[in-house]
Amino acid sequence: MAQFEIVDGVLKKCKPDRGETEIVIPDGVTKIANGLFKGKKSIVKVTLPMSLTEIGEQAFRDCIALEECNLPESLNEIGNSAFAGCTALKAISLPQHMPHIVSKCFSGCTGLTEAVIPSGWNKVPHYFFDGCTNLRKVTIPEGVKMIDGGAFGGCSALCEISLPESLEKIGSGVFTDSGVREIRIPAGTYEVWYSTFQNASNLKKIEYAVFPQQGTKLFEHLQKMLKQYPELADAVAAADNVPEDFRRYLNWIKNGSVFPREEDLLWPEKVIDKLKYDDYILIMNTCQCIAMNIYHVIGNEYTDSNDESYNCVPAKPLYYEWDEYFRWMMVNDHIFRAYRYEHGKLVETRDIDKKRYDQNIYIGCQIEMILRQEFGLEPQSPEWKAKFAAELAKAEEFKQTLVYACYVNDTPAILARAKHAKKADLNFVFEHAHATPLILCARNDNLEGFRALAEAGADLKKSVRNWIRPLEEARVHSPAILRYVFETYPDVFDSWYGNWKNNAFYCSDGELIEDMFRRYGAQGLEECYFTAMVKPPVSMDTLKFLTSHHVDCSSYLSKYHKCSAVEFAEKKCGEYPDDDGYKAALEMLKQAMLTDRA
Repeated sequence: MAQFEIVDGVLKKCKPDRGETEIVIPDGVTKIANGLFKGKKSIVKVTLPMSLTEIGEQAFRDCIALEECNLPESLNEIGNSAFAGCTALKAISLPQHMPHIVSKCFSGCTGLTEAVIPSGWNKVPHYFFDGCTNLRKVTIPEGVKMIDGGAFGGCSALCEISLPESLEKIGSGVFTDSGVREIRIPAGTYEVWYSTFQNASNLKKIEYAVFPQQGTKLFEHLQKMLKQYPELADAVAAADNVPEDFRRYLNWIKNGSVFPREEDLLWPEKVIDKLKYDDYILIMNTCQCIAMNIYHVIGNEYTDSNDESYNCVPAKPLYYEWDEYFRWMMVNDHIFRAYRYEHGKLVETRDIDKKRYDQNIYIGCQIEMILRQEFGLEPQSPEWKAKFAAELAKAEEFKQTLVYACYVNDTPAILARAKHAKKADLNFVFEHAHATPLILCARNDNLEGFRALAEAGADLKKSVRNWIRPLEEARVHSPAILRYVFETYPDVFDSWYGNWKNNAFYCSDGELIEDMFRRYGAQGLEECYFTAMVKPPVSMDTLKFLTSHHVDCSSYLSKYHKCSAVEFAEKKCGEYPDDDGYKAALEMLKQAMLTDRA
């Protein structure tokens, strides 16, 4: 029989007898210590007592023979990666009430084929089933409001899943690399992170019960998803209730452009009579401005037109008269459009994918690259040909670097190049993007690439222009990366965000905020009262968090605000007597102050 060492209810050590494959944890144990059974290859079954309230981090990680383990209803907390890598685990029975689960609870449990989320849970935690490649069926009941980032990432056998009508949020990378073929977004869901379906190559249909309305967060994320992953346009188009104007947008987005109005397609015919040359190509570059250039073509060579009424010059050129027609091209992004004429007649209109001709890569030869690649044309001037060749060689050399792979978010290239990168490559500053490789991965919400760079030795503290940092980019763009740094590099995380520095409170991961609170406590959060109330509407969710966590609301907000949160709320009630938000805030703060004093 196994020998146990228990200190104040915490199971510190367990020594099984030789050949013993089943462990029965004695009653009275309230916690299993971090990593206690990690890597034990002989354990087949574990029985946990009803007295157990906490399973520590990595407690059963990589117990590759573990087939069965009960999770008692008494559990209040399950640590990070508690059962990660238990590849023989065939089934799980989760407690009906939801314990606090950090992340990756069953990550890499490839033996799981089916899972049922209990009806008492309100969310599916971060990376809960990440990498469970044989998980085929998951039941998510009504009452679940959120699926946290990466929950089903890498579940390649998960072909079908039904989302409950109660669902409100779907986090970053939830179905990344999954096998999901069809998905229906419920009517009450108001946030679906743009990277939710990254690399979900089997996905054929994304249906919204209520198609997103322009101006909503749901619509913004949908647009960002399509721009980042245009291959998903067909999956969105497969739904029945896609508005006709959005279907037309989908066709254009696959070509890297935004949807034009009908009248925007007519302007070239209105200026054609004024053009002097029989054969030319017109390139319009819009990047918060409008510029036309006409190129006279002879054979397969071109030269700039000398007609300054069209080309970009200090004097007011003709294109200003048509400024209104180009505004649609600048709404969301900048693109190129090319018009080709032969003998005065328009024979071709082409939208050109700006990603192929990034001006930060093809510095000084962007237009030349477009004319060569799209139309097979070369500069007529020998000087321009030589300059073009030199600039092109530099661009091609740069495209082989690690920072370029991060810039275009090419994960396979990032992983391959990170393995052999020098320190200078790992921390290279790409000035045009104001970023290092780590900053770019954080900006692109690329956890896999970020992890590879960090493990290779990239400097997590390296900043650009003294204020652009990997952790700040992660706070804004990637909750998954922010959590990764919090768990894996706590010293780095603390050096930047410790004691609520640098807007630590304002990340989008509510569970991570709770974890930070456990680490940092309440001191330093007082100023958040001011941010929540500085102008209407009052952020009641923020106030509720602060008061429920007993953040002091009776002392100065900060050294800059010589008043308490209660006094500030009273002042705002005087300024906005008809605003119910400030009245509710004042009442909440007064009640919290009385409770804390009691």
